[in-house]
Amino acid sequence: MVILIKDKILLNDLIIQKLNSKHDISNFDCSDTELNGFLFENSMVEMKAKMNVTYVAVYDLKIIAYFTLSSDSIKINSKDKQYFEEKGIPYVNFPALKIGRLAVDKNYYKKGVGTEIILRIVGFIIKLNERIGSRFITVDAYVNSYNFYKKNNFTEFTKNRNSKYIALYFDPFKII
Repeated sequence: MVILIKDKILLNDLIIQKLNSKHDISNFDCSDTELNGFLFENSMVEMKAKMNVTYVAVYDLKIIAYFTLSSDSIKINSKDKQYFEEKGIPYVNFPALKIGRLAVDKNYYKKGVGTEIILRIVGFIIKLNERIGSRFITVDAYVNSYNFYKKNNFTEFTKNRNSKYIALYFDPFKII
């Protein structure tokens, strides 16, 4: 049963928390079996293995979204590489923060939750850079999520796509 939520949600009331065993994730459903399955079956296992950290977005005492973060290293596209070379930064690889998964509960689609999470991740990487260098945010986006990430200023690495994922990156420091 889908509950229709007609009113906009107050994104300032969205609380991001690191997932723990006390969170009730049982009612979360983003309509994607793979993303739901990760949250229910693998999120805690992968956190214990230090592969990533899963965060949940809580609104009105309900988990309405989740995302994972891990470290990454990337080779950017030639246009952006030239930009850095012109600034005297001749690196081949750049440190990055990877969004491994990002899913919004189907009852909260098109409410700005995903974009708000991206903005919170940008804030996180800016704060992280007070201690550890990390220039980019990366994601291997599902093909059907491509437009969402493009709308949120992500750039494709190359035009070589596979059938399921598109590798994208975003430079939050280029706009500061």
